[in-house]
Amino acid sequence: MTYGEVLPIWWSMVWRGFFGGAVAGFIAGFIVGFVGAILGQTDASAFWGGIAGLIVAIPVSLWAMRAAINKHHLRPAQTST
Repeated sequence: MTYGEVLPIWWSMVWRGFFGGAVAGFIAGFIVGFVGAILGQTDASAFWGGIAGLIVAIPVSLWAMRAAINKHHLRPAQTST
């Protein structure tokens, strides 16, 4: 593959991962942080909110990769044996 073929695939994956991860991470971090603050654990809520955001970002990044692969038709050919 040439750089001209790889760059659109990379960009497709990066923008989906960035924006999807930011939105999902914000929502997860907000929920965990809000619950922690209600329980009176303000210091711990910031830490666990950040951890929740990171945990949610992992499946979002996998989704971004899958979406980029599907968009650019990079699935390997199926062979029958």
